[in-house]
Amino acid sequence: MTTKQETATVIVAGRRVTVTAADGETMRRALVESLSASPDPALRDEAERLQHAIPAIADGQLRIGPWVFDGRERSAVLAWDQHDTPAATVYQVAHLEGSAGGTWRIISVSEEIHHLEH
Repeated sequence: MTTKQETATVIVAGRRVTVTAADGETMRRALVESLSASPDPALRDEAERLQHAIPAIADGQLRIGPWVFDGRERSAVLAWDQHDTPAATVYQVAHLEGSAGGTWRIISVSEEIHHLEH
């Protein structure tokens, strides 16, 4: 009997991107490499914390430590809900390039601020 491998799916530019935990491990290594080279000490610290993180899929969502696999208009991303303020939520967003079952790399890391409506 074979067991079905868990997957996570996001929509990017109108198409489905489906990944496994093995893809998550490739993404984790790329994320650690990218964050380790950041001029931001908080991101370098995050790279250290991610050294031993184990990618996992639960309820159809891929997580790597606090980072969540998600889709944006132009790319798949790993997003970290870095902190909340009374007026906004701040995310670090690592934009991914790659394909399921293949290689993944981080093409950029940026900050997104989502303002909360009151």
